[in-house]
Amino acid sequence: MGPAALNAADKFGSGDFAGGLGSTAGLLATVGTPRAIVKGVDMIPRTSRAGANFETVMNGARNTPIDTSGIAPIVSRAQVLGERGATVPKVVTSMSDAMAPRPVAPGAPMAPAPPITYEAGRDFASNAGRMSAQDSAAMNGPMGRQVRLLTDALNTANRDAAAKVGLGSQYDAAMKEYRQAQQLKSGVKVAGSLVGLGVAGNLARKY
Repeated sequence: MGPAALNAADKFGSGDFAGGLGSTAGLLATVGTPRAIVKGVDMIPRTSRAGANFETVMNGARNTPIDTSGIAPIVSRAQVLGERGATVPKVVTSMSDAMAPRPVAPGAPMAPAPPITYEAGRDFASNAGRMSAQDSAAMNGPMGRQVRLLTDALNTANRDAAAKVGLGSQYDAAMKEYRQAQQLKSGVKVAGSLVGLGVAGNLARKY
């Protein structure tokens, strides 16, 4: 791989997506270096590739229980905030229900909740990180903080569950690439908007 491809790879790996795209564009303009071009383009973070890695982890860790010891206090605090007037998002209520003891028979003592699996943990984390616009708008600042803490705690518990079956590094790679791909998408949208504004400004000045 040539210097230009290495430069693109380094920039994408460090999170400098604008620089990485610029270096990749340079590669695409280079004649006679198809392998370097393919390598540079392949370094661009993709949500599809992250999704494939997540699927591999899911296949291996689907039924592995997650540790909820770091999650329970966060949910409990959110419930207290709800009792004191804050709006509790559905994902928090559902998480609380999943961890709550339950009766096994009339008159019998309450039994612990069944373990929450990696599969359920991933769903909870995804829903906590991407709540509906309605739930997001209804939250106040303290509740929003609890939801962010819940998302982080779930991601940590899911990572630990993946590590139990030897897939911790693959989970890390999937999380990193997904995050970078989302950042890249946001950056492209912002750049597009700025370009649009610049074009509009030039037209306004011209006409």
